[in-house]
Amino acid sequence: RYAALSYTWGSQERLCLTQENTSMLEQPNSLGEIQGKLGATVVDSITVCTRLSIPYLWIDSICIVQDDAETKHHQIRNMDLIYSNAYLTFVAAS
Repeated sequence: RYAALSYTWGSQERLCLTQENTSMLEQPNSLGEIQGKLGATVVDSITVCTRLSIPYLWIDSICIVQDDAETKHHQIRNMDLIYSNAYLTFVAAS
């Protein structure tokens, strides 16, 4: 069971999954250690998931390797399935 977050990235620098930081971000509770690099929308979504006992939150910028064009293209093509299969989807519009 997982939730998904759909939001606009905006112009602020944000944490993204890259080939370089994948192993670090795959560690349990790694986002808690770097919460200062996450935007308020992401932090709020994590908080809601915790309160609703939803163990996973899918966020495109953190779940899709951003500097691997082939993987990124494949994942973007499947985003409709990711959102439609989520237990809950947060939509944060600007």
